[in-house]
Amino acid sequence: MAPPLALVLAVIFIASLVAITGNDPDVVTSTQGGNAPEIGGATPATGTDGRGADPGGVAPTGQEAIAGGTQVTAPGVARSGVVCKPGVRQVPWSRYSPLCTARFTGDNGRATAPGVTKDTITLSYRRANTAQQQAIAAIAGDATPSDDPYIRDLNTFAALFNSQFETYGRRVVIKPYQGQGDFLQEDLGQGQERAQADAVRARELGAFADITFPSATSLFYSQALHDEKIISWGFPFGPQSWYEGNSPYQYNWFLDGTKWSKWAANVVCRRMKGLTANFAGDPALRSKKRVFGLISVEFPTWLQSADQIQSRLSSQCGVKIARRASYPEDIGAFQQNASNMAAQMRDAGVTTVICFCDPLMPIFITKAATEQEFRPEWFFQNQFDPITQNNDQSQMRHAISTGPAVLPEVQSEAYKVHQIVRPGAKPAQIYYQASYLALLHVFSAIQAAGPDLNPRTFQSGMFSLPDSIPGGDWGDWRFGPGSFTPTATVGIVYWNADKRSINGKFGTWTACREGSYPLDDPSAWGPANTQVRCF
Repeated sequence: MAPPLALVLAVIFIASLVAITGNDPDVVTSTQGGNAPEIGGATPATGTDGRGADPGGVAPTGQEAIAGGTQVTAPGVARSGVVCKPGVRQVPWSRYSPLCTARFTGDNGRATAPGVTKDTITLSYRRANTAQQQAIAAIAGDATPSDDPYIRDLNTFAALFNSQFETYGRRVVIKPYQGQGDFLQEDLGQGQERAQADAVRARELGAFADITFPSATSLFYSQALHDEKIISWGFPFGPQSWYEGNSPYQYNWFLDGTKWSKWAANVVCRRMKGLTANFAGDPALRSKKRVFGLISVEFPTWLQSADQIQSRLSSQCGVKIARRASYPEDIGAFQQNASNMAAQMRDAGVTTVICFCDPLMPIFITKAATEQEFRPEWFFQNQFDPITQNNDQSQMRHAISTGPAVLPEVQSEAYKVHQIVRPGAKPAQIYYQASYLALLHVFSAIQAAGPDLNPRTFQSGMFSLPDSIPGGDWGDWRFGPGSFTPTATVGIVYWNADKRSINGKFGTWTACREGSYPLDDPSAWGPANTQVRCF
């Protein structure tokens, strides 16, 4: 689940890769040099237009114009086998690929930063450690993440990326370690010394960056990594100012809290303000004009993001929050807090609850609302389908969230790329898209940074990346100064309790009939004063 229960859970043994890497599957390596390597038993072809063969139709035909960053294409042939020309991408299988870089030869500067040697770039991974793991599993069931399969999927994708992206004579190595810190205790403001000890351990392992899955991270672990000058993709949904204050060491591939506040304000101000709560489960509420409530978890950065939600609603269109509540990340108190907060929202006449919550609280608060015969509209974060399936489904029929919708595996870019490496094999776990996105983000910035790799050049490389090709699975990515999180367009999804998800169970986030909208242009969010079309 997401960071200490704080996120879009949202977002590994590789027998077939041992033949490619010749190494322990928990430490990814890759050979350098030679022709485009064989991946999945086939050498990527190069067409007359200079593009590699498209395995499964992930990338569109032709080369779209590139906008956004300042990365420059140099002539030559890339390690992926494509011929570099203006606008050509490094790999043809991702709409989020950086521009093509010709194969590097020469001196890479050897050890250019801690964690970067002549031959390797080390990424650390903290294995989860919490006394409440059994309690989490009892609540979330098979949606509870597991480190080992997640690491196996990281290794699968890293083996391909090491062979296709330009890493300037180096290979990316992933080094897992067992953390001492308890991420749930860290969420409650306790055990910071163990979080700091874990960050020191990552530094001792030679980490340039840390790619721990959010369920084993915390705000304090992310800050400890910053103190050790280690880049990380850790605790999510902090405001833009948090990333700026931790520059150049913090990034994420999904929405930050500031962008989530823009999404919420654009939906409310353009398509909900002054209109009846027609998504609510209670007919009496459906006849009322909307009254908004806000719930948030008590992480310092999330409270700041919740402040931005409330402030933006007020400044953008004059919407006032009728009731606001928050709760600590204390699993033992979730049921009591959920019951209390549901009662507060009901008694305040709230028709529409904006729940800026961790992945577990929606399980409790939807059930509490049903027990109290309170059936409002819901705004949730887009937690991954398997965990949202644990929520009260009668309440979820009245919920919307940020896109994207969960695609069938055969349509997913991440799944198609996994098939390049391991044809016919399924990813090791349901959160493989998170492992794919983390490494895609990392390798793209490493390539754009050039051979003199250090945190500053890494950030410069990240900010210089080109905009993604439109139509990608995770919305459009935009880069440039300050693009610590690249998502620029977001759709609206609703919970379809009657449709099966990728795990074969009923319940999945499904796209509304609205498309995807630019976060920075509220006027583009459909006809003003008209209801969102979902259900």
